[in-house]
Amino acid sequence: MLELLKTEIWRKYKLLSNKWVFFSFFDKEGKLVFSKGMVEVDKSLSQIIDIFHHNFFSKLTNVKLVAVDIVTSVDELYSYEKLNTIDFTKFWIAVQQTDAEIGWIILPNTEGIADVKQIFSILKKKNNLNGNIKVYLFQTDRILINL
Repeated sequence: MLELLKTEIWRKYKLLSNKWVFFSFFDKEGKLVFSKGMVEVDKSLSQIIDIFHHNFFSKLTNVKLVAVDIVTSVDELYSYEKLNTIDFTKFWIAVQQTDAEIGWIILPNTEGIADVKQIFSILKKKNNLNGNIKVYLFQTDRILINL
C-alpha cells in the first residue's frame, strides 16, 4: 500500500513538497473506515505518508479505496461576515481552538450544515468549543486510489 500511495500521489505532486493532506479509507461498501489528516505541516508529503503508514495505514484491513485530499488553497478568515458568504458545498472549513491547540474539520456537503451558525453550534455541543479560534477555508484536489 505504501508504494502505491506514493506512486499515485507522485503523478500529480512532488513528494518533497509541503502540503496539507487528508486520507480517507473506505471498505468495499463505500463506508468510511478511517480518516486522518495533517495541516500546517513542516514535513514533506513523502514523510507524512511514511509516518501515517507506519502508525495507522499498515494496520487497516478490508479497505478497498483511499481518497487522498491534497489542499490546493488555504485562506484564514478574519470576519464572521465573510463566513456567512461561503458556499459550504465547495469548501472545507477548519476551526482551530488556539489556546488548546485542538481543531476540527468540516467537510464540504456535511449533512446538517447550511450556514456558519450551525458549524459553531455543532462544534460547541460535540467538542466543547470555547475560547479563541482561527477559521480556515480551503479547497482540495482529490486523488482516488483503488487498493
